[in-house]
Amino acid sequence: MRSVPTNTVQPIIISKQTIVSHLRYSTAAATLIALGVFFCMNTLAFRDILPWIILAAIASFIAGALCLAKHRNLATRHLQLDDEANAYIHTQHTRTERIRRKAILPIGATLCTVGLILYILANINPQQYNLAVAMIISATGVFCMIFSSILKSAYAKILETGDYTPAMKTYRAKTWPKILISGFWPTIAIIYLAISIPLKGWEYTWPIWPLSALLLRPRRLSTHSPRTTPELHNSITP
Repeated sequence: MRSVPTNTVQPIIISKQTIVSHLRYSTAAATLIALGVFFCMNTLAFRDILPWIILAAIASFIAGALCLAKHRNLATRHLQLDDEANAYIHTQHTRTERIRRKAILPIGATLCTVGLILYILANINPQQYNLAVAMIISATGVFCMIFSSILKSAYAKILETGDYTPAMKTYRAKTWPKILISGFWPTIAIIYLAISIPLKGWEYTWPIWPLSALLLRPRRLSTHSPRTTPELHNSITP
């Protein structure tokens, strides 16, 4: 067995079944949370049914947070994998990364860019460009980006790479409130709704989502994980 790095939390042994369950719940959470953000960003386009849109967003965030909480300990505990689990996670990660990098991220980035351009044009010339359409396009792009981000984090927790190395897990366990470990995006949603509902400035408060993505990334304590070689680590870090 590999020795545990110093200054890290006590390791737990996980099986392939646990990984399968974790990835399933993480995929569901990614879909639900990204959908909740999509609803929030499209309040301008669906003003006629605004209360229902807000309720749908809140429900999506709550359901997504519950899915993430199912295996919350994987974000703060050092892991040890048996041979079957180790082979499975690397196979799944390689396949998922290919889809994420070649499809989800490019589509999301393109839609965000197009939506941002249309948003600027709509504010300059509202007679010719529709602001609601711009927001729908932007929201679809953000959906892809958030889905991709949560999915990437799900694998990083198991592979212990990026922001989930053993040192970073120790940092989270000691300094992060539990609500931020399993429910970051739902927490941001509460802040967003608390500002947007009384001010009714939906077209102005949506930048909270891309800004939150920057805040989600804590300072790095280490970029190397004992579970991957430097070559593999470099190949999976965006």
